[in-house]
Amino acid sequence: MTRYTSPRTPEMSEGQRALRDTIVNGPRGQAGATLIDSEDRLVGPFGPMLLDPRLGNHLQEIGLGVQASSHIPAEIRELIILRVAAVRDCPFEWNAHLKKARALGVPEELVASMVDGNLPRDADATTTALLGYVQALLDHTELSDDHYDRVTAVGGPEAVFAVTVLVGYYELLANLFRAFDLDRPRPEPV
Repeated sequence: MTRYTSPRTPEMSEGQRALRDTIVNGPRGQAGATLIDSEDRLVGPFGPMLLDPRLGNHLQEIGLGVQASSHIPAEIRELIILRVAAVRDCPFEWNAHLKKARALGVPEELVASMVDGNLPRDADATTTALLGYVQALLDHTELSDDHYDRVTAVGGPEAVFAVTVLVGYYELLANLFRAFDLDRPRPEPV
């Protein structure tokens, strides 16, 4: 049982309905993401965003922004999200981004390595540098100059910023699942 259940559209305030429409009819909905359930309720982290539609709108816009960043290759972006989802036990995001990674043609061995974080030996330098930095962020350890230098070598300080925000955003979503005890589907197998 969840601590919070998203209202159905007829039960929403004007602000909530506007946010719901933005989420459902925006890029996520156009991409075919599952955003509403059979009872017309927003699913996953989108439901709690209705608690404060103004803040929820800013949050969902950040999500769109981090996914559109050109400072991280799309394939690696999806791997980063999968790693955060695996570490923070967030099957909803795992399932959504597993589909995206596969659609981008990310090798299954690389996708599978996001479960335990052990990259294949033949992973390229960009993937290794970015995911090493991601793991340091997830571990909440000191970020060494080596981490910073390896990521800036890939894409400058812009890449450091983009990866840091991406990890933070998906950690925040995982925390919404925890805080509101949202339904957690089983993770799709790799």
